[in-house]
Parts: sequence; C-alpha cells; structure tokens
Amino acid sequence: MKKISYTILIFFTAAIWGFVGIDQAGAENCWNRNVLGYEHVFWGNAMNSNVTVDPGDLVRFSVEGEYPGDNYPIAGEDCEGVPVQFEVYYDGSSTPVILVSGNLLPGSSIPGYITFQWYIDWSTPNLYGGNYRFKIVSLAGYYWNSVLSSNVLTVTGPPVPLVCSVTPNPASGNPPLNDVDVAVAVTSGFSQASKFLVDCDISDGVNYISGPVLTNSSHTFIDVCDYASTGIFTVRGRVEEQGSGARPPVECDGIVTVIATPTPTPTPTPTPTPTPIPTPTPTPTPTPTPTPTPTPIPTPTPTPVPTPIPTPAVPTVSIYCNNTTPCIIDSGDSATISWNSAGATVCVVSPGGWTGTSGSQSTGNLTADQNYTVDCSGPGGQVSGSVLVLVQDTGATSTGPFKFNNPLGTTTIDELLKRLVAQLYLFAIPIVVIMIVYAGAMFVIAKGDQQKVSTAKRILLYAVIGLAIILINIGFRCLIEDILNISPPSPGC
Repeated sequence: MKKISYTILIFFTAAIWGFVGIDQAGAENCWNRNVLGYEHVFWGNAMNSNVTVDPGDLVRFSVEGEYPGDNYPIAGEDCEGVPVQFEVYYDGSSTPVILVSGNLLPGSSIPGYITFQWYIDWSTPNLYGGNYRFKIVSLAGYYWNSVLSSNVLTVTGPPVPLVCSVTPNPASGNPPLNDVDVAVAVTSGFSQASKFLVDCDISDGVNYISGPVLTNSSHTFIDVCDYASTGIFTVRGRVEEQGSGARPPVECDGIVTVIATPTPTPTPTPTPTPTPIPTPTPTPTPTPTPTPTPTPIPTPTPTPVPTPIPTPAVPTVSIYCNNTTPCIIDSGDSATISWNSAGATVCVVSPGGWTGTSGSQSTGNLTADQNYTVDCSGPGGQVSGSVLVLVQDTGATSTGPFKFNNPLGTTTIDELLKRLVAQLYLFAIPIVVIMIVYAGAMFVIAKGDQQKVSTAKRILLYAVIGLAIILINIGFRCLIEDILNISPPSPGC
C-alpha cells in the first residue's frame, strides 16, 4: 500500500567533500542535507532513524537547498531541473545494486530555516525484502564522493521472483542460418548485478555460453548462434544474480525456425493443337443472359512484423590531463585527470580507483611520470583509454642582472679617443726618445758599415715620424670625428 498519509525521513549523514575541478560552491546551493520520505519533508519536525516500506511503495528523495532565485526575494541558486543520482546498496555490501536518477523538483519552504526543499520521487523502486543504504554520486552533472547513509531503508515482503525473456534475431530463415543475435532480458522489474548466459540449442544438452556481469537488466549476445540444417530449435537464456541477497537463477526459452524454401516445379510447354476450319452455321437470335453479381474478394489481414530489438552501441570514452593528452607538469605539481564516456554504465580510473561515467580528479603532487587508464563497460561492450602525465625537472634558474664592466670608464666615442691619445702620450714619447738614442748609438759604432748606417737612418726616420704623429694628435682626433660624423665636435677641432 502507498504510505502517503504521514512523513518518515532518513537522514543521509554523508560528508561530501570529494568534488574536484568544478564550481563546488554552486552545487552546494542545491544540496545541504538529504533525506528519504514519502511526501514533503521538513527538517524542523521529529524524524525516525529508519524507514520501513513494502515492495513497490513510493519513496521520495529530498535535499535541502536555497530558495529559487527567480521566485523569492532572497537571492539563491534555482535548483529546479538539476540532475541528481543516488546509488542503492544492500546493507553490508560495497557493490551498488541500482542507480536512481532524476531531476530536482521544487517542494516547499522549510519552517525555521531560510532554506527550501527540492526532491525527486522514486515511484516504482520494486525492491524486495532486505535492508538498503544510499548515497549521492552525482549532482548537476558533477561527481560527488559521498559515504553511505548511517541509517537504513527496510523493505518488507518476500523477494519478487526473477522473470526473463529470450529474443533471437532473426527468429527464422533458410539454412544455413548463421550469426543469430540473442537478447536475454530481465522482465520482472528491479534486478541487481547479474550474469547472463545463453544456449543456442538445448536438444543436445545444456551448453551455456557465459556472458558478462552487468548492473543493467538486459544483454544481447552478438552473432552467437549458427544453424546449419532445417528444424525448430529452442534457445535458452539464464540470469544469475550476484552478491548478497541474490535470488534463485531463472531460465527462459525462445524459438528459432529454420525452413528450406521449396524449389518451384517448371510448367510444361503445351503442344499446339491444329485449329479446325469451322463450318458456318446460321446465327441464332441471342437470348439475353442476366449479368451475374460479382462476389467480393476478402481482404487478408496483414501479419504483424516483429520489431527487432536494437543492438546497443559500443560505448566510447575519452580521458585528458589538464584538458590535453599527454600533458607536462613540473616535479612536485599536480594535474587534473578528466574523463567522459557515452553508452557506458560503469567506469573506473586507475591508479586512484575513481569511478563514474564522467568526472575529474586531482593526481596530487607527482615526482615521476604516471599513466592513467579508464576502463568502461556498458550494454554494447567494454572500452578503455589512457593518458600520460610527464613530469619534468625544472632545475635552477638565474634571476640576477647580467652586465659587463667597462675597464676604460668611457661612454662616448669622443671620450674613448681622448683616453686612447692620452695612453699614446704615456707610451709613445719614451719609445721615441729611446729610438733616437739607439739610432745615435748605431751611427757612432757603425764605423763606415753602410748596412748599420742605413739601419740607424731608418730608426731615426721612424722615430721622427712617430713623434710628428703624436704632436699632431689633436688634428688626427678631429679628422676621425669628422669621418665618423660625430656632433658636436670636440673642443679644439
């Protein structure tokens, strides 16, 4: 029966702090405390710690949030239509048995609090006898790493028996009939994680082909059965629930008909008979013949064509590091691993053990290269992807100024020329004097040796020329400034 005349609440004491890489504050505007009940709930009322229901009773998930920003004077987040997901677990089990999804609906204000109630109704949970716990795993499309509720939802009554169906595709054809798909589905409503099996022909004994363990209620075996000869074959499917609280396995049958199309018999060609020449006879007066009333031909009723069960698409998945692949970070930094899938129901990222069909997580500080892999499974099969985080050693970097010392202490061409001329005075004058003295000495000791006399003359000539150059240094400096077009000219030029 529907217990909707009173309100019973379950507090989820989940501390949800594991959300990474999203606007967490925005999501928290739609979620503060979450409860389970039957109607509108109010946090100010007295509440029971647990809830007891019968199989099929209405259950309401409620969360405390802010007032709708577009309907009330208090500014806040408008949570209407925000998608939310809860996972249901057997008490004592770490494996979810079902995923409850919905979009938040507005409830009413909460007495004593400046907050508002948002909820979704789980109209046909179809749970059976046992204790269950819950946790939020997704809000507004973002992954939430919550813990299980501290209290329990107790469902009374006996387990609902498993019922399944088998649908071969195609179900008939000419021999050889190969690559027949077989869909095995649970038709009795709720089903926890189950293993699917199929036997293409039970006439030669039961020989099951094992399929995957899935949390959804159906699985299609692709190109699993071949029939070489004609006949009517019984295909058998089997569903085996896994984990604690598993119900007895169930089997179900389907039929595949293989019929040979008969070869048409050729029609013999008739032998022509000679046509006799008719003897003319008198034409009698024709007697009017009544026109017969035509008999209506009955319209056959068309035979309905069975609608084929669509084959689930193979799931796809992508994984990135800092929104690219691969990515490079400095040693000791962290990276953000994000992944997204389509057509998948379960995804696990390792290392890290992160779950969810999409989401993002921080790697923490890394000092060595690390490869991250995501494995996903769904009705259409399994798929995986990976991304590499490369860690580089930044090393030491110089941050000081870079400069050279100027040993001459000059900043202009003019100052440089003055400094050079001054140095020439210091060195050239003594050298000239030494050369003149040396040339005179050679004249004295030559004693008529023409070679020594010539050498002494050259030394004296070079000394005189050098002295002349030194004496006219100012004119030489002015000439250089004029060639280099230095403006204004130095004093004395």
